[in-house]
Amino acid sequence: MPHRYEGVKIDERSPLVGSQRKSTDSDIDSNNLSSPSSSSDGDSKLEDSFVTSKGTLYFILLTLGLGGLQIVWSIELSNGSPYLLSLGMSKSLLAFVWLAGPMTGVLVQPYIGIISDRCRISWGKRKPFIVAGTLGTVGSSLLLAYARQIVHAAGGWNVDAAYEGTWKFITIAFATVMMWCLDFSINTGMLSRFALSAVSN
Repeated sequence: MPHRYEGVKIDERSPLVGSQRKSTDSDIDSNNLSSPSSSSDGDSKLEDSFVTSKGTLYFILLTLGLGGLQIVWSIELSNGSPYLLSLGMSKSLLAFVWLAGPMTGVLVQPYIGIISDRCRISWGKRKPFIVAGTLGTVGSSLLLAYARQIVHAAGGWNVDAAYEGTWKFITIAFATVMMWCLDFSINTGMLSRFALSAVSN
């Protein structure tokens, strides 16, 4: 719906929604017709909204993206706890890690929705967040999967070093952060794709 802010007319409708001019008051007057929808000042136009349709390939690609995120969710939910416990994480900390999903869903999705609605770059409102969420999901998944090896290489421990002490502590902390980053990225990409599919329908 168009709004005026400080003298600038802003149209907040989706780019997929357009307007088609049917007739004007002058056209109606010339045909000796009257319309109850015409305004008294004679400046309004009769418009009929329409939605640009998308092809089958568009929705297939959109569904594939959502399907990929669901696969990541299923892998995380099925293998997350055994993997984190194998790193030596305690059950109390494991419960805190699993708060990442609902917490990021409650806090991140509304915030991402607000800033994506205000996004005005040439890519569009949703695409930058879809790309960022996808890259974040891939990166967080890889870093999480190789958390022990990454911390070992960064710490410079010997090949035959025992997995305990500082190495174990830093690995668990790193895995915890990566789990939260993974859920943050998934929620970002999923929200943007859901919003895009809702606009397209």
